[in-house]
Amino acid sequence: YGEEHGCGEPDCAPACPRCDRFLEFWNLVFMAYELHPDGTLTNLPRENIDTGLGLERTAAAVQGVRSVYETDGYQAIMDWIAGETGTRYGESDRATKAHRILADHGRGMTFLVGDGVVPSNEGRGYVLRRIIRRAVQQARTIGLDDLWRLTDVVVEQMGAWYPELPDGRERIQEAVRAEEERFSETLARG
Repeated sequence: YGEEHGCGEPDCAPACPRCDRFLEFWNLVFMAYELHPDGTLTNLPRENIDTGLGLERTAAAVQGVRSVYETDGYQAIMDWIAGETGTRYGESDRATKAHRILADHGRGMTFLVGDGVVPSNEGRGYVLRRIIRRAVQQARTIGLDDLWRLTDVVVEQMGAWYPELPDGRERIQEAVRAEEERFSETLARG
């Protein structure tokens, strides 16, 4: 991000423990060994390179913002949350945390249900259930009711590229709404 964002120490470099001047947005991993439980290494039958480029981290770097949540890919969700709650992203630590979790989990729950996952007590369904429930908890901290409506924002934003989202809009809304209601009942019972 430039020297002005660093710690000012002469040895400041990537992975500096004192600051966050550098952001890894692409990495290469050269895989050559298998690590066994006893700590020994053996050569892999075929060495390879794994590469990863995070789309959202790349967007943050290109757009010159410090967080993926400040990129244009998240702005529709962040603006919707602020409009519904009167709480703006960045106005407090609590608001920032809630906005980030709601934006991330809102996308996740919408895509999971769009892909046919339903809340349950095992496997992918359990992951979905936990995502929805954590989002509900964070929504309550900033006064957001009826979290299921957030799925519409995701469908509108991503539907042109993922037609399963608009095609499954009602099913997505109903699955998230029902899980939100179940969790609210659980919370009400204490």
